[in-house]
Amino acid sequence: MNTDDLGSPRELTGLQRRRALYQPELPPCLLQGTRVEFGDPTTTIDSKCADIVAQAFPHTFGQRLVRFLEPHPDTVVSGSSDAQERPPVRLGVVFSGRQSPGGHNVIWGTFDAMKARNPHSVLLGFLGGFDLLGRTVDQIRTTEQVDAAKSACCDLNLDGLIIIGGVTSNSDAAQLAEFFAEHDCKTKVIGVPVTLSGDLRNQFVEATVGFDTVCKVNSQLISNVCLDAISAGKYYYFVRLMGGKASHVALECALQSHPNMVILGEEVAFSKLTLKEITNKICDGVEARAEQGKYHGVLVIPEGLIESIPEMYALIQEINNLHSSNVTEADIPSQLSPWAAALFKFLPSFIRRELILHQESDNSAQLSQIDTEQLLAHLVEAEMNKRTKEGKYKGRKFSSVCHFFGSQARGSLPSNFDCNYAYIMAAGLNGYMATVTNLKDSTNKWRCAAVPLTAMMSVRRHLRGPGAVPIGRPVIHPSPIDLKAESYAVLREKASSFLLDDFYRTPGGIQFEGPGAGTKPITVTIEEQDYLGDIEILQAYLDKVRTILKPGCSREILKASISSIAPALPPAPAAIERFNYAEVEAATSHFADAALLGRGSHGAVYKVVLPSGRAVAVKRPSPRRPEVDNEIRILSSVSGPRFVNLLGFSDPGPAPAPAARLLVVEYMPNDTLYDLLHRNPRPPGWPHRLCLALQTARALRALHDADPPVIHRDVKTANVLLDANLSACLGDFGLVLRMPKAIGAATPVPAGMLGYLDLAYVTPESLSTKTDVFSFGILLLEIMSGRKAIDVQHSPSFVVKWAVPLLRKRQGCLAVRSACGAAARPAHPQGPCCAGR
Repeated sequence: MNTDDLGSPRELTGLQRRRALYQPELPPCLLQGTRVEFGDPTTTIDSKCADIVAQAFPHTFGQRLVRFLEPHPDTVVSGSSDAQERPPVRLGVVFSGRQSPGGHNVIWGTFDAMKARNPHSVLLGFLGGFDLLGRTVDQIRTTEQVDAAKSACCDLNLDGLIIIGGVTSNSDAAQLAEFFAEHDCKTKVIGVPVTLSGDLRNQFVEATVGFDTVCKVNSQLISNVCLDAISAGKYYYFVRLMGGKASHVALECALQSHPNMVILGEEVAFSKLTLKEITNKICDGVEARAEQGKYHGVLVIPEGLIESIPEMYALIQEINNLHSSNVTEADIPSQLSPWAAALFKFLPSFIRRELILHQESDNSAQLSQIDTEQLLAHLVEAEMNKRTKEGKYKGRKFSSVCHFFGSQARGSLPSNFDCNYAYIMAAGLNGYMATVTNLKDSTNKWRCAAVPLTAMMSVRRHLRGPGAVPIGRPVIHPSPIDLKAESYAVLREKASSFLLDDFYRTPGGIQFEGPGAGTKPITVTIEEQDYLGDIEILQAYLDKVRTILKPGCSREILKASISSIAPALPPAPAAIERFNYAEVEAATSHFADAALLGRGSHGAVYKVVLPSGRAVAVKRPSPRRPEVDNEIRILSSVSGPRFVNLLGFSDPGPAPAPAARLLVVEYMPNDTLYDLLHRNPRPPGWPHRLCLALQTARALRALHDADPPVIHRDVKTANVLLDANLSACLGDFGLVLRMPKAIGAATPVPAGMLGYLDLAYVTPESLSTKTDVFSFGILLLEIMSGRKAIDVQHSPSFVVKWAVPLLRKRQGCLAVRSACGAAARPAHPQGPCCAGR
């Protein structure tokens, strides 16, 4: 018997007492003392963000990777230090964010470790977080909060502060560690990845504490629902799972329980599925099952699905923007833009009430309070009734039951996997996260390490509503499901059998002893993720190479080594020259009109002849354009024969001149494709037109094949320039963006030229390579027909509306003959303009 906070006796069950006696398994490196080995300095996950992260974290960026190894008493290891016999330490621990099973095992492991090293060590707990210490919305983020945290740590004479939480909490830990280092505070800040959502995942973090427990509990609940569904035979169960914006929990539970359908937010964002398309997809599944005489089923969705639907995401962002402007919940509907107001009015009243609830502490929507499962059930029922009325569906009436599984799972006793995993987490460095890798193997093969938090950071553009200015700061971003990963491929492979065959799987409750006690998340076991092990293998190979490749080795061995290593390295960036602003300005006669080649919304372009005699073009961006550095960064890594390549840039101009840099690019002497098609008295014939189309397509292909893909966002005939051979070169990269590696990640607001702009590119997250492909389709119609994309002198004015009826009537060739001359015949182009291009 224990006593609760009110002094009343609290009875512990036999299971609770037995779990209290559980001793977590430890890897060998933590059993009998620990040897600490400092490895190489670290960089960032996205190498393109390294400079930005380094500037934001000058004191903690680039710290070394630290590994915890088995002690070798008879061996002295270079770069290592003995981690035993330390003086007593005072540590503080803070729970941050959502409650998660296993969080308190971190305290248990930390307490045992520090007491084993010195029994006089002290562990202090702060409010915030899980059940024993109380749930709060406190943060350590603003200047006042950080100052208060520093004062508390100094007053308590803390040697270390452990922050237990997810993505946001560990980003805050990194900021706090940098602040402490800058102000010479002795307290070291450590992060521990504990979150049920599983979205704190990268090459260093294979899983988060709590993820396994939550997925096992949810999978049992889903399997129970599946058995009830097949027993009753008349209900469709719509199950929403707590798990944040990413769909890791939904994917894992689907692999464990085999529901009939699972819709992941990442695949919705990738395919840009609308609410209507998702509804139809579910209804099609219902019809397919009805044809087999099945009128039951189970659908699983993540709680973040609502934000992955393009139109819903845009609506939520607009509502968030109004919240940030202190608009009251009652006034929000009247302040929405016309299109958002129309969508808002279309939604059921219960969803409207939930969407305008006040934001979470991180200014995001309260996803757990938005009943997406009920919304989908409502829309599916309406669509099935419509199909029944139209005679398209002749089965039984559709009936649904909705569930949201959240607190049921996060309050569970942690699984053995989470107990072991959490207990092991401990370290004593500043600005680091405790990590364990190779989790798919047995515990005695787990690898323990400490990784600088900055190594997990990247920079993305964040938006707070339509029209917001994009900003970027280094943080640890949530990791969505990788749609190229093996675990997702397994789900897709089994999707059709899941839908029709009722292959429900019953994993049962969490097993603490016996055959099932050691099971691990399926998504962990089927992925090859031992990053630290791969680093060890690489280091061993490099050490071996160093012993062989010494001055004096044979040329054959040297060449063989170079040819083997070179393909694995990224291509060297193009040589970019830095020009003096004053010299470039003087070469344009102080940007005189006589040197002007053209002017647009992004700036003006001037012709300049360098002292070497080479003609180049100088782009002077508009003062209001902050994207110049982005353009330089991307063009420095992308070059080729089909681009107007970047040659260099200048330093920012002196006051009072605009601060923007000048861009120096290749000079194209024959104007643009627009001029050739619409201003040339002798338009090109069909072979040349087709050649120009192929060259432009190759330019786009080169951009989209980059890793990550580069999106031009402004493909139009005016941005296709013609070189001395009248070959097409894609230019004007003022709106260019690299596609975020994380599917569904935020990007700037849609932009582009009316007439060429992808009609589906209406929200930031709808950006993809398809955006450029749509614009290229308009450009292709323009090349074929000779008509402008939009020309008010013709009716219809939009080239698509003019072309589609002709194409449907198989009269497309008439349009080509009209544009290219009566004698023109489509033919495969021959000649130097297409050769090898």
